[in-house]
Amino acid sequence: MAKVVKFFFEIEAWVIHSAPNWTPQQAENALDLIEKQITTAIEANGGTRPDWIGLAFNGRSTAMTLKDEKGRVYLSEAFPILAVVPSNAEREAIRVAITALLRGAVTAAKEVLEYQTRDFGTKSPVVYVASAGSDRTGS
Repeated sequence: MAKVVKFFFEIEAWVIHSAPNWTPQQAENALDLIEKQITTAIEANGGTRPDWIGLAFNGRSTAMTLKDEKGRVYLSEAFPILAVVPSNAEREAIRVAITALLRGAVTAAKEVLEYQTRDFGTKSPVVYVASAGSDRTGS
């Protein structure tokens, strides 16, 4: 069997909690819809593809409510993901491929980014894919 690498990622969703013409209930509903769209995309594309051997959720999501330095309150949920890839794969390329998958699937987000950020400006909801480690001990 060929050697493989495990890359760990977090798909993070950020939704403004409340704003003019936007309620906390709308924020919860948006986060729920984003979770559904992420789940559908990962489950439908988890098998062998050109970029990975396997892609799956890797544990439970973590939800929080956070206030940024400008006083804006966000709902956030992080979904841990595991990508099993050939040993010669580069993590950046896999992160970009996962982002591309989500851009086509997560229509409830105003933007899907391939990098971690905390300044969303006026964009909400936002989803991004963040690297979260690797395991090169497997085969």
